[in-house]
Amino acid sequence: MKKAFSRISLRGRPGKKQNKGGYYITDTFFRRECNKFVAKSTDEEDCCKCGYMFDEHSEHGKRWRHEPFSEWSVASDTVRLPTNAYGEIDFLNAENDVLPLYLRCDMEVDINELGTLFLSKWAMPLPNLLISVFGGHSKFDSKKMTAEMDIKEGLAKAARDTKAWLFTSGVNHGVSNLVGDAMAMKRSFVNSIPVIGINSWGAVNNNSELVEEQEQGLFPAKYTAVAQQCLERDPGTGKPKSMSLEHEHTHFVLMDFGTKNNFHENDIRKFRVRLQKHLVDRTKAQLVSVLIEGGTGSLEEAKMRIREGLPVVVLGDSGRISNVLALAMDLSRQQEVCDGTATKTVRAFRNDDDRIRVREALSCAIPKLSSSKYDELMQDIEEIISNENLVTVWRCGKGIELD
Repeated sequence: MKKAFSRISLRGRPGKKQNKGGYYITDTFFRRECNKFVAKSTDEEDCCKCGYMFDEHSEHGKRWRHEPFSEWSVASDTVRLPTNAYGEIDFLNAENDVLPLYLRCDMEVDINELGTLFLSKWAMPLPNLLISVFGGHSKFDSKKMTAEMDIKEGLAKAARDTKAWLFTSGVNHGVSNLVGDAMAMKRSFVNSIPVIGINSWGAVNNNSELVEEQEQGLFPAKYTAVAQQCLERDPGTGKPKSMSLEHEHTHFVLMDFGTKNNFHENDIRKFRVRLQKHLVDRTKAQLVSVLIEGGTGSLEEAKMRIREGLPVVVLGDSGRISNVLALAMDLSRQQEVCDGTATKTVRAFRNDDDRIRVREALSCAIPKLSSSKYDELMQDIEEIISNENLVTVWRCGKGIELD
């Protein structure tokens, strides 16, 4: 029989009143709903700029049909309502013994309340280490990596030995799928390790299966994950419009922006960092970020984490931007640099030839960008490697240990 990951004290069933004078979850957490239908374009008159179809809007949202030239924004044209999606997930097309816990919550969720949910209501074990894994999403293929097994074993061992929590995007593809596979492979000794997926509610495929309209939660929700090759794709980019959840995760926090088929990637990155820093303060755990493969978004996240003073481990030879950063570290040295007022020691490229080599590697890893965009990315790379004390490169196949 499948069981929930840990004790739950949040079921909003009639007659079972919780704290705060009502049901804890629906009193504390909210969803977001579009309340102004604005046609996406003259060619898509039944689709709103929020991504939902006209018939998917509430009666309030369908009061008027606004023309495509009308303004629409999450801030001004969505409303907060008590969440209607939380509980446990039973993945119908996957074999797993644990029922993950999930919550749909508003993009402006109170971080402190979310910490309380983790530690008290969901009774997650107190961590010594938080491991945030980010990187390849749409193009990552672990089968092309020379040391896939090393990475899986390294993640599982670090999580077990340090009593860690693992964080990913939570979808059934790319790096988060690799983390799920690592947990499945070592489930016998990582059974109590939380693996937390954080992503955009509107980008989760089949999220309607997680909704309980009476706002009492689903215990469990019956969820169908769709294979990557079967997902609907954007005709312009070829990328999936949504992703299915990964079944080896133990917890999901799904941020609601009132939109559909929108990953809100930059907002989710910022939220993950903000939540993890809060948990560090609250639990006194250490935080390490692990970059595997990745593209321009992953480079942006690495820069953002470095600016926050958070250490980043780059897995060299895992592909694309990770390879470029590993090369940049190899070709740079400690140098004295004058900023106009004082001389300081930073890590920088030894000469222009080394800088050109890294730029060429960047253009191969992420092709077809403008010259100005490559200039911008090179500035990001140089900023990252200048913070030598926060960047560690591990080569795949060298006996990776994350603890």
